[in-house]
This record gives sequence, structure tokens and C-alpha cells, in this order.
Amino acid sequence: MWSSWFRSRHVRTAAALLVLLALIGAWIVHVQVRDRLKAGESRTGEYSLSSDFRSSSTFELPDGGLSVTVEVGEEATKYDDWSDRTRVRAPRGGRLVEVSWSPQSRQSDRTIGVTQRPSSLSLRSGGRTILLEGSIEQSDDTSSGETSKERLVAVPGDLADLEIVAGFAGRQQSVRVLTGKRELGDFATLYRPRSDLALQPVDVGPDNDRYVRGNGFRWELRPVVGQTSRRPYVEGLGWAAAGREWFVVQGSGYYSLLGSAAEWSSETATADYNATRVTTTVTANGTRPSRTVTPSRNQQDPSTDRVISDLTFSVVSGAPVTLSTVVDAPLTRDDRHGAETEAPKTATLHRTSVLAYPGVVDPRKAS
Repeated sequence: MWSSWFRSRHVRTAAALLVLLALIGAWIVHVQVRDRLKAGESRTGEYSLSSDFRSSSTFELPDGGLSVTVEVGEEATKYDDWSDRTRVRAPRGGRLVEVSWSPQSRQSDRTIGVTQRPSSLSLRSGGRTILLEGSIEQSDDTSSGETSKERLVAVPGDLADLEIVAGFAGRQQSVRVLTGKRELGDFATLYRPRSDLALQPVDVGPDNDRYVRGNGFRWELRPVVGQTSRRPYVEGLGWAAAGREWFVVQGSGYYSLLGSAAEWSSETATADYNATRVTTTVTANGTRPSRTVTPSRNQQDPSTDRVISDLTFSVVSGAPVTLSTVVDAPLTRDDRHGAETEAPKTATLHRTSVLAYPGVVDPRKAS
């Protein structure tokens, strides 16, 4: 009788201990969910992925770039407040991919004002494309990291199938995560070596100071050529035609100090001349621009007589470009402070700037 009572008491004690341990375990880890995701499903939040592969890529885009990091694994865990825990597993025959991405702005390019169109980012694997974000806006300041986003995605197929796809204005480029092999498509010219982009033009124009010798004129009004870049896409014009690209000139026109377009002088007299009408003709390899944008007068420099336009030309991709800027203006003598009859009453200003930009590598032909 007593032995039976003791045995029963031991059983009750053991059961109570098991219940207590279960309660303690539930207090330490409130909830544990183990879920196998379906291909195409995604999760947000701070998941810790047991990864066996990691890689980073940067995509060049007409309005900036995208920095993307991926980690690939089989299982991920997220710890919430009060030690709640959620575990997710890869789909059968697939993988879990943790993706983080952020836009990379290029300040020097944005000043040209080519485009600010949003881009998109997707994963492609096992014949399926999974959109991560469809409208990524470029930021002027990505140093704080506030523009970075992250997502855990279940994809079909194995690591060798996995691609990251960046889209812009209806076109796509991709990179294979495992090998780093890229399909650049219409974005290829954005991947030129930086050494090519830094090449400076050669001044091959005539010596305009020749007008000073023999007739007494010094020309104050002169052609101006600003910053240039080569682009596959320009907002308002779209993608360049096959085998061509856009040659963008920011700041092309004429410039002179207010007050005179030219000065005439002799041993005994001087005279200033004003331009009654200025004509500027700009060509690239002999062709006129496809688009001209001229800021309003209140956007021009008020301390100068200056008219500057942003021009876009269609040129053969990677080919040398000869940029010619011709300024013509009829001049009249300024007699407001008394006429200098020794000086000619009228004159004609004709000045030419010719800059030769060297050819650059076209990655589509070099690969």
C-alpha cells in the first residue's frame, strides 16, 4: 500500500515538473512558428538567415544606380519582442533569399537634368520573376542609409538559376548571383571605364584672335561649351536608336561681359560695339541637336550678356564627336558718349569653337 502511494506520488511529481518546465519554456520563447514558404512568398522584418552564400552588385542606371546585396540560405529566424520567435524555411526545390537594396545618386550627373524616372528591382529564378519594388526613387542623400530596404523572399530553383533584375523605362538588365555574369542590354554604355569618361576634348578650332590683328577689333562676345556626357536614355526623347547614343551638352551658347560685344582701338581712339542680334549654331559631327532647352532670362547670369542652352544630339555609340559652336552677330558702334568717327560704324562678329571629343569603349562591342 505504502509503496503504491509513493510510486503514485513520484509520478505526480514528475508530471508537475514537466508542466513547470513547459511553462518556463513558453515564458522564455513564447511562440515558435516553423513555416515552409511557397515560391514567390516574401517576408519583411529583421530575419536572421542561415546563409551559405552572399554577394553584392551595383547597377548603373540613367538617373543614378542601385546597390544590391543578397544572401541565400535554407532557413531564417525572426525574434520579436518578449522573445517571440518565427522560423521560416525555403520551399521544396527552392531557396530563401534575403535582399537589401538602396539607390545610389550621382550628383555630377543629376546636374545635367537628364531624367529622374523611377526604377524597379526583381528576382528571377526557376522561370519565375518576383517583383521586389516597382518604383525606386533616386535620393540626393543616401549616406544616412534611410533609403535602404530589405526583404526575405522564397524563390524556386537553385542558386545557379538566381538572377537580380533592374528595370528602367521599359528596359531591363540583369546579373547572375552565382557567377556575376551580366546581361547589360541597352544599359551597356553606362558601364564604360571611368578613364574613358574622364577624357578631355581637344581644341581644334580656328584662332579667333586673328580678327584682332590688322583691323583693331578685340572680340568680347565668344562661344561657350559646357559639360558633356553620353547617355543611352534622355527623358522626353527616350532610348537612343540601336547603335546610337545621346550626346548631351549642358551649357552651350555665347557669353560676354555686359556693355560691349567688341572693342575697337587705334593709337588715338577707342570705341565699343553692341550686338543687335546674336545667332548661335551648334552641331555635333555636322548634325543639329535633337532637342534644345534654353532657360528663361531670369535663370541666366544677370552680370553677363549670356545665353546658354542644354543640347542633346544623336551620335554613333562610342564614336568620336566633333562639336562645333559658331556665333555670328552684326555689331553697331556705341555712340552714346560721343561718336568715334575714326572707328567703323558697323562690323560683323564671327567666332567659332571646335572641340574634338575622343571615341570611347562600347562594352557591347568590347565583350
